[in-house]
Amino acid sequence: MAVANSVAGAMGITDGGQDAYINTTINGMGVYQSEFGFPTTRHESHYLQANLKLAEMGILQPIRLGGWIRATAEDVERAYSLVPSIKDLNLSISTSHQMITGKFQGTKSEENILMMAAEAIDAAKSHGTETIGVNAEDASRTDTDFLLRFASVAK
Repeated sequence: MAVANSVAGAMGITDGGQDAYINTTINGMGVYQSEFGFPTTRHESHYLQANLKLAEMGILQPIRLGGWIRATAEDVERAYSLVPSIKDLNLSISTSHQMITGKFQGTKSEENILMMAAEAIDAAKSHGTETIGVNAEDASRTDTDFLLRFASVAK
């Protein structure tokens, strides 16, 4: 079971201390992974580093603490600049025609999306990222053939 803890934080439901408490609690319940924040945002970097320190000390073990970022090489570089000890990343990018058109205002094609994902994955690997999750945003409306191509790139 994975928990998207970052959603609660993004909605303003919790603060850094409450998120650390949530991570400790769900770790004790056996939850496998917490998407614990956004490592590209400067205001979260201290909270993320504190949670990673708790993991290093064995307090948050065996849970994986995954940072959520856009699937761009620039976001990967920024994540490692702000939170150098992060080990697990979830990369997310739009894959449906509707989302690609809307989010990128017609400036990106499916091929661009595949290239962006591949570059982000390569950047994450170059930093020694231990686990890389790749998310297809709006996958249910994504063309099946393109989704399979996307999955092949992500693999």
